[in-house]
Amino acid sequence: MFDYESPSRQEDIRIKKAKLGSDDPRERATAASDLASYGRSAAAYEGIAGDVAKLLDDPEAEVRVVACNVLADMGEASAPFVDKVLALLSDGHLAARRMAITALGAIGSDKSDIADVGQALVKELRCEGETQVLVLHSLGAIGAEPYVNEVAELLNSQQLEVRRAALHCLGGLRQGTACDHAADIASCLDEPLVRAYAFPALVRTGQAAEQYVAEIIPFLEDGDHATRQAAVETLGALASHVDQDSVSRIAELLGHHNPAFRAAGAAALGSLGEQLAGEFAQAVKELLYDDEQWEVLEGPPALQVDMYGRPGSTQQLRGQLLTKPCCAAVVALGKLGSKGQGYVVELTKQFVWSSDPDFKIACMEALADMGETGAEYSSYIARCVKERGNPPHVRAAALLVLGDIVRRTNPSQSHSEWMAQERVNASLAVIAEALTDPDPDLQVYAVYAMGSAGPQAADYIPQLARIVEDRGSHLLATAVKALGDIGKSAAGHAKKVSDLLGDERMPVRHNAAEALGAMGAVHFADLISGHIRDPSCDVRAAAAVSLGRMGQMPNAVSIARLLFDPLSIVRRAACVGLGSLLKQAQGGLPRGLAEQLKAALDDDSACVREAALEAWNNMPPSQN
Repeated sequence: MFDYESPSRQEDIRIKKAKLGSDDPRERATAASDLASYGRSAAAYEGIAGDVAKLLDDPEAEVRVVACNVLADMGEASAPFVDKVLALLSDGHLAARRMAITALGAIGSDKSDIADVGQALVKELRCEGETQVLVLHSLGAIGAEPYVNEVAELLNSQQLEVRRAALHCLGGLRQGTACDHAADIASCLDEPLVRAYAFPALVRTGQAAEQYVAEIIPFLEDGDHATRQAAVETLGALASHVDQDSVSRIAELLGHHNPAFRAAGAAALGSLGEQLAGEFAQAVKELLYDDEQWEVLEGPPALQVDMYGRPGSTQQLRGQLLTKPCCAAVVALGKLGSKGQGYVVELTKQFVWSSDPDFKIACMEALADMGETGAEYSSYIARCVKERGNPPHVRAAALLVLGDIVRRTNPSQSHSEWMAQERVNASLAVIAEALTDPDPDLQVYAVYAMGSAGPQAADYIPQLARIVEDRGSHLLATAVKALGDIGKSAAGHAKKVSDLLGDERMPVRHNAAEALGAMGAVHFADLISGHIRDPSCDVRAAAAVSLGRMGQMPNAVSIARLLFDPLSIVRRAACVGLGSLLKQAQGGLPRGLAEQLKAALDDDSACVREAALEAWNNMPPSQN
């Protein structure tokens, strides 16, 4: 069992802290770096950030640089020491000044004196190009809206990297903030090496971007794949500003002699949706047979799983969409609503006969997008899982799509309840069979798919529960998550899941806390409450949300304690948990807790304030 306060751990921290005062500068720097490994929660709760911050006054520049880098890694846990980092902007050592700029972007976004941080960073825009790039990244991290004019001025910089960084910063602003600079941003579309950054920045200008739609369309014929992709995404984001003449211009690309441009045209039409581009569904359908490929960008993707046991998406498993017209066309048909669904039979025939892995995955993605119409052909998707001759990424994508289709299928609302239920049962059986596939990576996708199927996978809970009993299983974190995704039907195994709250692996504790809340396992609320002091901010946040989902007012005390957590991700989760609790429980919060939630409305962090306001709106009128 993980012991946050174990004597050995505390002794290790004490020894490393002592080395911060060593006479050897290299030992001081090494000790600071080692302390960073204990994470942001320890940095805040155990005073590590404060001890490291003392090294910002170290006589050795190398130590100051390392200390500043460590504070940046600790993020908002270093916020109480932002003034010391600001002072480092006047350091005589260039590397120290630059590291301070980077650190301010990492720790300054939740500080109440954020205006001081922003103004100090803007002053550094007068420096050389490399420093300007660092400043722009940090401004983007803390919110560059007040400095949009200063950022936009750098679009005229002589240095390529500065112009790129300025566009990237503008692309992260709130919608409409950069509307006065739309013309300057649009002019960057003419520069090959920066236009990929100009597209998202132009989208953020809002309605001001409407007049530049016609200038975006030619980039669907650009020789660079990333530029074509950016043009497709930008047109989709600006769909409300695209007129019918522009749609017709895009549709003309379906007959282009270059297959890459035909693919881009189909993808762009799909991104515009049925209302704008539905009339061209038949023309898009003709590309189902067009498998000409202009370029090969990469090989088959590897099956990847993140630290929480969540696999990659279907989109990540298929190849680049804009390299083959047939792939782009089939995905577009899935997005063209009823007009695209009219060609589901032809799509499925090609799906069955094709041996192209990318096309098969694209077809599965389209069938999922087609709702019940596509779900009627789920047996062909299931076949992709069962045929072990298919590449692993094709089988993995099929599992994900099957789980998604099952979750979205409600047999009682189908035009044929019996047939819909049969499809659900058959899909779940195929997923269950893959739980013991010889490929261990594919097993992860099968477990995840079973969970994503939701409550309809209740018959397969025992298989998932057996995985949870095996602490050494590579499927453990995913299986715990799957039980939570299935929900209250899995509550009979809540004890097995609660035993994992003490696991030494953070992702397992995190998933266990989340799952117990999703199961409605109210009898384990006290165990979850014990993890509001977990060393991981992710676990504390999961505990807050989980306790809120249980809807039991006694849990409010434990949740409210996290309103004072030093990390905003946890404070935000506490607000979310209280909001969920208020939606379900009778009456409002006790007076003291209500005042604590009200105080969160003025939190330093914008994400906490937003969550607090949403929770406060669930308070009864007598307290609101």
